[in-house]
Amino acid sequence: MIAHNLWMDFTYDPSGMGQVKKQTDFWSFCLVSRQWYSVGISYLYKFPQLWLGNKFLLFTNTVSPPLGTKRGKVDLGSLVSVLNLGNLVHQSSNSQTSRLLSRVKEGLIYFIAPQTGIG
Repeated sequence: MIAHNLWMDFTYDPSGMGQVKKQTDFWSFCLVSRQWYSVGISYLYKFPQLWLGNKFLLFTNTVSPPLGTKRGKVDLGSLVSVLNLGNLVHQSSNSQTSRLLSRVKEGLIYFIAPQTGIG
């Protein structure tokens, strides 16, 4: 119930940084305990914020790890509902974007392609 109320907080946000604040809040939420992590992880990956710093590379390596890397127990790609890559220009290659899309396609509802063309 706490996670749902935290996610549904629609306060006025003229700067558009409210989603970034929610990501920070849910990251802290997941650090409380294992039970809170199991509840909060689905909200954390629902709408990932990837346009700040090197977050795209970290997210891609977490959701679709490179060959030879051990995968986690939870399929985090299936938790992604909205994937907005519209603000990314040079962070990804076509193969990296297609690998990411193949991992998140199960739960994906809304996708915005990166500014560079994808094949």
